[in-house]
Amino acid sequence: MLPGVVAVVDTRVAALLRARPRTTGRDRPCRVDAIRRRARRKNRNNSSAIARTKAASAPPCTAATERAVLGWALSLVAASSLVAPTACAQIPRDGPCVDAAAAAWGPGCREPEPSRADPQSPGPDPTGEDGLHNPGRRPVHPKAPCRSRHASPETRLELPVGCRPSLPQRPWPGNDSGFLGMPEEAVLDRLIQGEVAKVQPGRGGRSLAFRLTLEDGTQGYFKPEQSFSGALWFAEVAAYHLDRALGLRRVPPVVTRRLPWSLLRSAAARNPHRDEIVIDAEGYVRGAFIWWLPRKLARLNTPPEWERWLRIRPWGYWHVTPYQRPRLYVEALRRRNRGILPHKPRRRAPEQPDPPERAAELSDMAVFDYLTLNIDRWGGNNVNVLTYGPEGPLIFLDNAAGFAKGRQQNGLMEDRLQVVQRFRAQTIERVRSLDLADLKERLEREAHGPLLDQHRWQGLLQRRTALLEHVAELEEAHGSAAVLAWP
Repeated sequence: MLPGVVAVVDTRVAALLRARPRTTGRDRPCRVDAIRRRARRKNRNNSSAIARTKAASAPPCTAATERAVLGWALSLVAASSLVAPTACAQIPRDGPCVDAAAAAWGPGCREPEPSRADPQSPGPDPTGEDGLHNPGRRPVHPKAPCRSRHASPETRLELPVGCRPSLPQRPWPGNDSGFLGMPEEAVLDRLIQGEVAKVQPGRGGRSLAFRLTLEDGTQGYFKPEQSFSGALWFAEVAAYHLDRALGLRRVPPVVTRRLPWSLLRSAAARNPHRDEIVIDAEGYVRGAFIWWLPRKLARLNTPPEWERWLRIRPWGYWHVTPYQRPRLYVEALRRRNRGILPHKPRRRAPEQPDPPERAAELSDMAVFDYLTLNIDRWGGNNVNVLTYGPEGPLIFLDNAAGFAKGRQQNGLMEDRLQVVQRFRAQTIERVRSLDLADLKERLEREAHGPLLDQHRWQGLLQRRTALLEHVAELEEAHGSAAVLAWP
């Protein structure tokens, strides 16, 4: 087996060196390639003399690339005995799998494109849009960079960005039933791979977003990376993974995508916040691409003192509810401290909501928002408390304000958690048995991940612990039957 591995590795190394990745061993941009591309864009027929001079004097990036690629190849040869023969069968390519080195290139990962100047360079396998056929699994978008996530630490190496292999995101269990009973794997694939046919500016909200229509008619909402702290694109994707890990399935399907700014520029021309969009050196914008739901959403009507549905102890009009805009909540607390109580409402919430399962849904939403640190759910007349149709289930839409960078146990969110004293037993059990290692791996495997840095990840762990302690205290005081009120 070893001679075959060496022969294939030689071929792969030659192809990689011809590909000339655009980064150095330190992940610094390669000035030569960047300057030459810029010169060609300015004047294809006559590149400027200044650009040619700069390119000639720029430090080459091939040495570090060659060292990294050769080190990767040699380690593959040394570890060839560690690669299971059946690993090759997991690579869905046309033709037989003949070497263990191919297993290092994860299915769905785009290999570096060969240099166009060399007609003898091997081209991509024509079995899919990005050169790889990937039936039954979520492919990585051709524009997305590959990330190194080998299963075996013996073969894990840090290659230049353009050469890093990747593994596809594993589907969440139960995706055949998917979001609200609708299969979502096909939706996720279209969101990842679909070509954009139409771009429209998003409506409402402080942040800048775009409504995109794909060639097959699928629509989605693209939230780009931007400097505004209340619109964190990665929070949308992280909330999706947490929702699926807890088995709630209330967050619409969402993927990460990287789109050219030239495609979005005209739709953002009149937006006063367009300068907040973060554009990378290659002219692309990364962001969260959220499926546009086919049914119209409706705001949930919550009557005064609806908090009683989630309570064991009494809740009256004299309590200041934290389920409102943060600014209004602070003002109401100040008035109460001065002895000014809220006005008694003319109409109170009924003892049970209609439909009856709405109370359990609101409890799940409170738990989910506490874990994601989403303070924006209850701001502005329930604009983000939505149902799938007038009488449909609650939808956990718009999670971009979650996973903030500052304090990970926010005073407002702590007050909101203290209001909730009744929970769904299944939800608390899933929070308690949450597979943290699997969730963290999924957040890191995203095409533009890791989605949460260490500070935010530790904050999620702290809030999970605080939630379980809150439930344990209630169970000790009132009994499990009263606290875990719904199955």
